[in-house]
Amino acid sequence: MLRKYARKGLLVLTVVDVNVDDVIVALFEVRLLLHLMRTRRMWRSTGKLLFVRKVNRRSMKVYGRPATSWLRYAKNLDNDWVNKSVALVKRFMARGHAVVIEDLDPERLREKLRSKDPEKAYIFNTWPVAKILRRTRAVAERAGNFWWSRRTTPARYALSS
Repeated sequence: MLRKYARKGLLVLTVVDVNVDDVIVALFEVRLLLHLMRTRRMWRSTGKLLFVRKVNRRSMKVYGRPATSWLRYAKNLDNDWVNKSVALVKRFMARGHAVVIEDLDPERLREKLRSKDPEKAYIFNTWPVAKILRRTRAVAERAGNFWWSRRTTPARYALSS
């Protein structure tokens, strides 16, 4: 189905790249060559997360218990980032025919990205990649757009002529 669009020069792809500190969304027009139409980046405030971690560790030392309000603040930071990223994907999807999501496996990534640096380890552990992928996929399906990644290509959306 997608090849048929590509042959006619009508295929517009929304490409989503999820990184630790940002989400990049791009709009490509596929003809004989790829034409980048637009791109946007949604940053994640990792500095604030590290500040919350310092405050929480100090609270654990002084009071012997976690500062729940700071932990809630950190969770809200990540939820805000996820919501803004998915909203950006929605805006780009309105102009495209298909959504292409990077092939990521959150469990394998966490194992792979273990770090000896405690700050980096904290940033990797609080990375809500699964939530972003799940919500992006749900939004694409609800909008009726094709979506795929290499790992999770449904049979009905497979590239066939």
